[in-house]
Amino acid sequence: MNRLVSWLLRRYYRGPDHPFKVRIWSWIRRRQNYRRFLVRYGPAGWLTLDERCFLQRRIFDCGAYEPEVAEALLKFAVSGEVVWDIGANIGSFAVAALQDSRVQELHCFEPDPDNRATLTLNLALNPGARQRVWPLALSDRTEQRTLHQGPTSNRGLSCLGDDRDFGMGCLAVNCTTLDELVLTQHLNPPTLIKMDVEGWEYSVLLGATKVLQQAPPKAIVFESTCDQQGQIANQRLPELLKHYGYGLVKLSRREQKVDAQENFLAVRATDATLKDHSCASADRAEIVCATAQAGQPRR
Repeated sequence: MNRLVSWLLRRYYRGPDHPFKVRIWSWIRRRQNYRRFLVRYGPAGWLTLDERCFLQRRIFDCGAYEPEVAEALLKFAVSGEVVWDIGANIGSFAVAALQDSRVQELHCFEPDPDNRATLTLNLALNPGARQRVWPLALSDRTEQRTLHQGPTSNRGLSCLGDDRDFGMGCLAVNCTTLDELVLTQHLNPPTLIKMDVEGWEYSVLLGATKVLQQAPPKAIVFESTCDQQGQIANQRLPELLKHYGYGLVKLSRREQKVDAQENFLAVRATDATLKDHSCASADRAEIVCATAQAGQPRR
């Protein structure tokens, strides 16, 4: 859909309500066969969106989705950054990273073929750093695993875990490890990582232990299941990160509430920027745990 039509329809969608608005909107969209909108994202970026999906509807309605993720991670960018977006979905974070001139290289990992098609389209709309889309899932070993595809209402729920089946079908996807890509295939190691893999975070980090030891990224933002107090449910995850010298900060949502899934920032605790970030972001972030001596990470 071209920019003008997208702008006009978005203005109508976000405008005043009236008794027949939902009916009219549904009629228009069905007549268009739900062609994707083209909307501005950030100061100079573009995204194509399907408002039937939760994440994309949030961007369509509010202009952004979890902007605190990009804000927190890119604060650690200096120059020549190599950014890995693990679980890139449609590319909302990736497009934000491409608009930052300090990012030199961007690698996006998205095993869901439908999300990946949209991701590829969105990246093509946004020139910038060198970029590559990988049709892979990152894990703790190289193998094939079953990916359960998320529902149409939220395609970001696609996951590798066997405990969730959304009735949308499943498919075999190739998995590899971060260590394999860096140490064997000789990709540049990431300096900044964003990770949103629906409960698979611990497995991804287990597959990255050599890089975490030899060439650790400066900062990692990841989503994790947490309790009502915002504490990470799987304590193996913070234990592993602490073992490799990271401290953790929980990123508060702008809505000032705690959800079942929250975003966390992990920073090398030897870096004074953790303290700086915590002090500068006291109104948005809550320190969850700091560096502590930890035993070997548990499998």
